[in-house]
Formats: sequence, C-alpha cells, structure tokens
Amino acid sequence: VLGVALERLDDPGDRGETLARLAHVAETLARTAREAITEDVDRAARAARQHACVLAAAALAERNVQPRLVLESLLIRLRRC
Repeated sequence: VLGVALERLDDPGDRGETLARLAHVAETLARTAREAITEDVDRAARAARQHACVLAAAALAERNVQPRLVLESLLIRLRRC
C-alpha cells in the first residue's frame, strides 16, 4: 500500500501539490489502519505509525520547507517505522 501511495510523491512539485499528495498518502494509510485493525493488528499499527510520519512531513511542508527536503525527511522517517 505504501509503495503505491509514495509513487505519487516521486516529483514533489510545489508546496500546494506536495501538501495534496501528502494528504492522499495520509488518507491511504489511515484507511489501511482502519481496515486492518480487526484482522492484522501489527499491520494496522505499522500503518498508523506511517500515518504519523506523513503528518509530520506535511507539517514541514506547511512551514515552507522545500518539497524535495520534505520528501527526503519522509523517507528517512518511514524507514524507522
């Protein structure tokens, strides 16, 4: 799921586009967590942690951090999830 969602972040573009793409990824991860909670708690927990990482990246974008740096930060955070 995460791989497909991250494809949308391949070229971050401008700030508004980056925020829109991050919102899509966050929504995808939230949906995954909700759907997995009854069947696979570990998968749901991982999706929830990844969701938090995406929200942190969105906060960086809101503070006008360059889109490429936001993406790099997100990838580093996701490796730790």
